[in-house]
Amino acid sequence: MLLTIQPNESLRSFLERHIYLDSQAPSAISLKQISRFYMRASAIRVIAAVIGSDNCYGFNRLLHDHTSYPQLALFRQASQVGYSGSKYLSSTTRFETEDVRPAFCIACVKEDIESIGFAYWRRDHRYVNVCAKHNVVLLKKCPVCKKSIEIHDHGYGYSLLWKGCKGRHVYEFREIINSDAREQTYSKIHEEIGRSRFYLLRDEVTQHLKEKAIEMASSEAISEEELEVIKSQLEFFRFCIPRLDSDYRPDHRYSKELIHVISTLYGSFGSLVDDIRQRGGLVRCIDDSMHAVGE
Repeated sequence: MLLTIQPNESLRSFLERHIYLDSQAPSAISLKQISRFYMRASAIRVIAAVIGSDNCYGFNRLLHDHTSYPQLALFRQASQVGYSGSKYLSSTTRFETEDVRPAFCIACVKEDIESIGFAYWRRDHRYVNVCAKHNVVLLKKCPVCKKSIEIHDHGYGYSLLWKGCKGRHVYEFREIINSDAREQTYSKIHEEIGRSRFYLLRDEVTQHLKEKAIEMASSEAISEEELEVIKSQLEFFRFCIPRLDSDYRPDHRYSKELIHVISTLYGSFGSLVDDIRQRGGLVRCIDDSMHAVGE
């Protein structure tokens, strides 16, 4: 039986759910062959083929909806063609890695079980500390044995959500509510970027944010010290991240500095996009770039 990939579900979660539920099913056998520490472009093409979307658009759709790749791909250089550049034609580019440990939100687990009957792992929860939806502190260790998730059974420990530990299940535990508003804002912006239907030009968005910060400093909405920090963060973002076609690493948090700037100046990614539009900046539909293969 072919399972349906869930909204914001990580590709690793989708893969391991198949294997856990019926390891002898044809789809699970195909997916078991790509269950490796790193998930490369060739593995994502296998997943696309299993779900019946084995083409450039299907590959890019999986990247955008189920990996951390949009944290880089939404801020592109003007010369770049296609959502993932030439990576659709590549076999070796890594898009997921267990170097970045999975995490889960107990409130999400309870909500999933109530609404769809099972829980799954979110792609965003690897890279943040708080659930954007529930403002709950994410768990990166088993609440039963207090040990790392990856030691639980096969499949890098992902079965913890489905089979539990020592006869107990994670949904039996209470949520820990986050008290740091900055952490929740960071998580919300990270999630917004992953769900965005639009992309921006990297140089244009960094210049826009710099000008916005200068305006706010002039009106004393932010301090001169905050302005200097923002300038430094924008320079790091602009010059220290790769082109889409080279040196991409899924364990790097490419949008981290930018999210901090957006948090300070706008509070949400949507507000930034709206402001760029109102000022005549270039905002393009991400879907239009998913059919093209870059060079």
